[in-house]
Amino acid sequence: MSSGTISREELRAFYTMFLGIDFRVVNETLEAIHKAMTDGGRHKITYDLFKLCFANFLLGKYPNGPGQYLFGICSPQTLECSFPIDYSALNTHPDDLEPYDPDKDKSQSNRRSVIV
Repeated sequence: MSSGTISREELRAFYTMFLGIDFRVVNETLEAIHKAMTDGGRHKITYDLFKLCFANFLLGKYPNGPGQYLFGICSPQTLECSFPIDYSALNTHPDDLEPYDPDKDKSQSNRRSVIV
């Protein structure tokens, strides 16, 4: 019978068996993972909380949220983002946005990213 929550042991099993992370690494970091995902133990990891962690993984602006542990173990010191998201266009007046022109020479452009 299911309890409806994910325990520390179930998290440990997920990381070692499903993701294949060495059990020693999991054992060293499991407490930090559990604390991040449960707000220091104040909440149980339910399906709804797991969905919030997943949303943090997908949409989080900062690397230290609870979603960082969803699909593996990372540390903020080694976390690199190959394709950082530039949110500045969201706060820029439309008249100040430079339209994308693939034929324009990059040295003549002030663009840092492409708005999709």
